[in-house]
Amino acid sequence: MRYSIKSGAIEKVAADCLVVPVWGKSALSAEASHLDKASGKALGAVIKSGDFNGKLGETSLLYKISGVSARRILLVGLGERKKLNARAAAKMLKSTAKAVAKTKSESTHYAMASVEITDRHAAWLAARVAQELEDACYRYDTTKSKKVTKPALKSVSVSAPALSPDGRLVAYVQSVRLEEENRTHSEIWIASTDGASPPRRITSPAFDSRGPGWSPKGELLYFSSRRPVPGKTERQGNS
Repeated sequence: MRYSIKSGAIEKVAADCLVVPVWGKSALSAEASHLDKASGKALGAVIKSGDFNGKLGETSLLYKISGVSARRILLVGLGERKKLNARAAAKMLKSTAKAVAKTKSESTHYAMASVEITDRHAAWLAARVAQELEDACYRYDTTKSKKVTKPALKSVSVSAPALSPDGRLVAYVQSVRLEEENRTHSEIWIASTDGASPPRRITSPAFDSRGPGWSPKGELLYFSSRRPVPGKTERQGNS
């Protein structure tokens, strides 16, 4: 099986199966929110129907979604954000790999750049994706008279951190565990891809920020952040 890293607009990834995460209680991840807009709220309609709510390891296949190049979208539940540790993530990835292997997909793309594991770094997630897919697709038939049908999957890609359209900057999430508050705090940083300048934080340390992405021309960087609104309680919005 071939493995690779891809960056760019996920709605343009021409994979047979596009894996998209959704947080518990139907909270859209940065990738799911982006695809929901690109598809004319198609993902939101599925979630509003009550057929999928983001429970850890839950999966749901969608076919031929308008505005999305992939032939299939596989929604996968992440469960509660604060409880997504390595053990929970492994369970989620195992369920996802089994669902992918059951399809006739020859290629799959995991759009999970915004997903943060509370006790592991981003590289762990990519490595675990490969491990679970290898296990899910393995079929032993060496000593069997009748050969078993093996999954069609041949190539796998995962999303890279948010690379600017001109390739000069990369935006990424840096997280720290605040044990005294029993939570993970995340901030958005930017670094030059050539290493010419040091990384710099671009979000306020007073607020939790996640899911960075660039506008098509690279003049704007968007991200998700829960912040107080004057006269209202906190809301989840894009900055």
